[in-house]
Amino acid sequence: MAKSIYYPFPKGFLREWNVIRSIVVEEWQMIARLETLVKMMLGTLEAKFGNVPVDVADRIRAIGDPDLFYKLQIEVMRAATLEDWVAHLPPIN
Repeated sequence: MAKSIYYPFPKGFLREWNVIRSIVVEEWQMIARLETLVKMMLGTLEAKFGNVPVDVADRIRAIGDPDLFYKLQIEVMRAATLEDWVAHLPPIN
């Protein structure tokens, strides 16, 4: 039987491992989620207000709380100008 390139380890290699959760995988998932939220936020701001200044984009990229993106998304709908919306951004530490 030919070796599979997708399963290079002997069968049953990880049988004794009972991994329910991986902190590393969860961290990767959070990074991917934040990257997606940043793209969506920048796209929404560009659609409503036009070009987003670099300093504002940098402040958005510095946000590490997915729940804050939800609140900021609502504020995009309420804001009349980009400056009004930027007032809701947390300061960069």
